[in-house]
Amino acid sequence: MARAAAASDMAIDIDAIAWQFLGSHYTRREYWDWPLEQRIVAYLRHIGHAELLRNGAAYTTLIERVMDNIARARRDGLLDEIGEGHDQ
Repeated sequence: MARAAAASDMAIDIDAIAWQFLGSHYTRREYWDWPLEQRIVAYLRHIGHAELLRNGAAYTTLIERVMDNIARARRDGLLDEIGEGHDQ
């Protein structure tokens, strides 16, 4: 229950961050050898949201949102078939 409450306080931001990650260069081929969690950690530090790393519930929710939306991001063209995000 506490996990859900902590994550719900940041749900809108977490959803936005998940989608931003999916469109980032951290989804490109040069990062394919990195585990998903390592890419998300690097992305959070890159965008200045390292505080999410200290909130276990929010971080877990972010990983879940990313994983839940990979197929949709690919279907919607956010992820290219060759695995490249669209940010510069």
